[in-house]
Amino acid sequence: IGFGSLWLARMSMIRQFGIATAGGALLALVAVMIACGALASTRLGDACARGAESDAARGARRWFEWCGTCVTNHAPAFAILGTLATVALGVVALRLRPNNQLQEAIPYRSPARQAIVRADEKFGGLLESQAIVEWSEALSLDSPAVRDVLRAVAHVYEHEPLTSHPTSILDVFDALPAPARENLAPTQMLKLFPPDVSRRLVRTDRRRARVVANVLDSGGGVYEPVFERIEREFERISSAHPGVTVRLTGTTLLAARNVNAMIEDLARSLATAALAIFFVIAAALRSIRLALIALIPNVFPLAVVGALLVAIGYPLQMTSVVVFSVCLGIAVDDTIHFLCRYREELARAASSVAAVRSALIEVGPAIATTTAVFLVGFGCVAISDIPVLRVFAGLCCVAFAAALVGDLLILPALVTVLDGRR
Repeated sequence: IGFGSLWLARMSMIRQFGIATAGGALLALVAVMIACGALASTRLGDACARGAESDAARGARRWFEWCGTCVTNHAPAFAILGTLATVALGVVALRLRPNNQLQEAIPYRSPARQAIVRADEKFGGLLESQAIVEWSEALSLDSPAVRDVLRAVAHVYEHEPLTSHPTSILDVFDALPAPARENLAPTQMLKLFPPDVSRRLVRTDRRRARVVANVLDSGGGVYEPVFERIEREFERISSAHPGVTVRLTGTTLLAARNVNAMIEDLARSLATAALAIFFVIAAALRSIRLALIALIPNVFPLAVVGALLVAIGYPLQMTSVVVFSVCLGIAVDDTIHFLCRYREELARAASSVAAVRSALIEVGPAIATTTAVFLVGFGCVAISDIPVLRVFAGLCCVAFAAALVGDLLILPALVTVLDGRR
């Protein structure tokens, strides 16, 4: 459900990712059901059964028995603290704002990353923002109105603190000797330059010129309000000069808005998945109460990750939103394991306290083992030199650890307090 919800995204890349991962999850389910059933009937299955009675297994059961006793004896305290922590961390996580940078996908020590950093320091950025100036058939590059607009556009870029070094064909003309500038019209001066040079900034046959400004690799979230201000200024310039229009474009603008749209898609899919999972739990357990109880431990790891991002000053990116989806799936998986076992134990236990303790003893080792496997696997990726992989793996490890706390401490406490008979 979690990955399948990405099919609702507007961008084809995210839809394809969701469909592929949902299909992979279904194939994994079929493979586990077939493989585990087949292997359980072999000597390997017999060895696993004997391993369940080993000293290590008995030690794990004793530890989870102690954990269950501690949680149920202090259930109100664990439930209140867990709920308050989830709410508080969630409020902090709401301060996250989307952003994306080119450096995310480049290794830390690579020459390309160093070049981007050096270009930002020395040249005001390696990326570009482009303004396209177009004029009607009644005008030309020789028209004062067209040149006034080019100067006005450059002036807008110069006075924005995050854009710098605007360049237009007028700057190229300024490099010519004074006699040429004074005696030749702009269209005549164009003939002094090779066509492949002049066409980068002006196309008289298309009645179009380009103004290019340097942009720092600060991310689309930082530049979105800057681009909005620039677009408003361009609209004002166009209104003041009939026959001439100015529009903002460039890969930086498009990338910023496309990535922000991706993040919005992922967030919308995450909300859809959470709602669908709630109804699935309610239907599977035939209890709205248990489905509501399950919300807190499932939201807790998401709130922890979000608050951590705010604390370290890291923005909301596609990587972190995907972490939320993965974390939600893992947390819900462990929650369903516990609640299903709890319902089984409740049918033969004298009280909900006894059922919670028995359920924790039975499924606690499996939940802890699954989390340990995830931590080892993603921990290996966390040492990657590629920032986006390191952040993804690190956040996943934090999320898995928080999900373990939610399912072993908060969930049993909430079930003890809010469900069943004492």
